[in-house]
Amino acid sequence: VTYTDIGGKGPPLQVGFFFFIFMACSIDGLKTMPKVISERTVMKMETSEALYSEWAYILAFTVISSLQALFMHTVFITLLFPVLGFPWLLFPHLWLWSMLLYFVMDSLYLMLSGIAKDATMAQVLSLPFLMMFLLYNGFTVARNTAPPFLLWAIDISPVAYAMEAITVAAATICSQ
Repeated sequence: VTYTDIGGKGPPLQVGFFFFIFMACSIDGLKTMPKVISERTVMKMETSEALYSEWAYILAFTVISSLQALFMHTVFITLLFPVLGFPWLLFPHLWLWSMLLYFVMDSLYLMLSGIAKDATMAQVLSLPFLMMFLLYNGFTVARNTAPPFLLWAIDISPVAYAMEAITVAAATICSQ
């Protein structure tokens, strides 16, 4: 409801909406960290008993979680998009860049879950990355507002790449 007909508003308001979508995609993977760590503990016990290979678990986990993410993300964007008032030509761009951002951030959280001893430690380890990527995103801190010695933070931020790509796509498509 908050972003109803945002496609009919000016570009500064649209960029705020894109930031909101990318922030939601970036944070989404945090909620699964405790479950991943508890499943990892069970998997380690089962593989130590030679019930199955670690690779069987990794393959099954990757396929199932990727399919689930693709499905849920598609439902989320598809239900949200008609309310926004953007041209449908922008839909694949928004879906693609938000999905890629989700996979990048989820991969980061899975890596940190593998390194951490427990769920609390994994979430604490993720905070510096999350804060840096969400702060240096090309919207709240852009290249022309960042101090020169921190421009590298924008260069490594996946949120900044997604923000740049979707704003260019929106400017191109919405100006036609």
